[in-house]
Amino acid sequence: MPSLGSQNIFLIAGFETVPRNPYYLHEFAGANTLMLKLMKNNAVELGIAATDEDFDATISHTLNMLQSKSLDLELELWERNEDTAHFDVRLENLAGHKFPSGYPSRRLVVEFVVKDDLDEVIFSSGTLEDDYSLANEDEPFEPHFDVIRDEDEVQIYEMVMGDIEGDFTTVLDNAYVPLKDNRLVPLGFTEEHPSYDTTLLAGSVLNDLNFNKEFGAQGSGTDKLRYSVPLEGYTGTLTAHVYVHYQSLPPRWMEEIFEVETEEINAFEEMFNEADQSPVLVDDAEMFVGVFVGISQQVDFDHSVFPTLSNGLMRFQSKREVEVHIFDHSGKLVAHFEIPVGLTIRQLYLASGSYLVSFDGGAEIKRIVLTNE
Repeated sequence: MPSLGSQNIFLIAGFETVPRNPYYLHEFAGANTLMLKLMKNNAVELGIAATDEDFDATISHTLNMLQSKSLDLELELWERNEDTAHFDVRLENLAGHKFPSGYPSRRLVVEFVVKDDLDEVIFSSGTLEDDYSLANEDEPFEPHFDVIRDEDEVQIYEMVMGDIEGDFTTVLDNAYVPLKDNRLVPLGFTEEHPSYDTTLLAGSVLNDLNFNKEFGAQGSGTDKLRYSVPLEGYTGTLTAHVYVHYQSLPPRWMEEIFEVETEEINAFEEMFNEADQSPVLVDDAEMFVGVFVGISQQVDFDHSVFPTLSNGLMRFQSKREVEVHIFDHSGKLVAHFEIPVGLTIRQLYLASGSYLVSFDGGAEIKRIVLTNE
């Protein structure tokens, strides 16, 4: 809120009230630039008295809030080996409430693109079509992801409504239960809070061990999303780029509305089709990865795990005492224990296959492959 200065201001003119300072200008900015632009372009038809300058000022405030006060984004390489590059995307909610918030049509779409040294795309998730719909979006909605391994998988932070029968709906009057709510929560948010029942999480996000957690503790207001990009033998340089798009009225949401024929809906549909429906780019990040030289390129974390190839023994190296969870390829928890500082060797009776080893409730996650011969 911009300051109006430190001069004394009377609360009620003409009355014996104590003057107060400082005062601040309250700029009420939502997050829906699409509707602001639609109303500006149809002000006469809608009977809106605001000027173009008024609309432009509010649109500017809205973009400033979305792009500088809502989200912090980080991108880093976790590991690159002979067949896969693993990238971590960390998103931090800077708002004092869930993001996105407001009308349940609103959502954040994470687009992740990796290119080779010829600037050719070798992996792309969350690509927007020309009409701003999502390529390969699941019906009726995408689940929440902790790890994305396929281009058909896309991370969307949103609230999805279900009716009294538990069926997907976009009609607010029919909403009864959340089928999905993985919207980024604010700093300090915990499931133990007395008001959690009114702001609860829903869907597969409940199985994400690093959503709103860092070092095993709730309330971080963050999520860490991993992209495992198959390289199919490619060893050249990589450029990774992550974009976070804000959509206030995505095309799929509008389909159910426009199935109904009324004078008001038909008029709105015409205005909507002529409006600028492009999403707002909230934030983006880019990184460059050098040529692969034949050994695993991995960030130096606090914990390491080294499986053997024959007898099921697993070696853990940790800089501090830590809780360990191990999940199989389907996401099922198969082992849970604590390890002390230093080297620990454990016998784990696990079948051959790929596993995710989570340290500190998902603060660090490593992929291992067991081959029991």
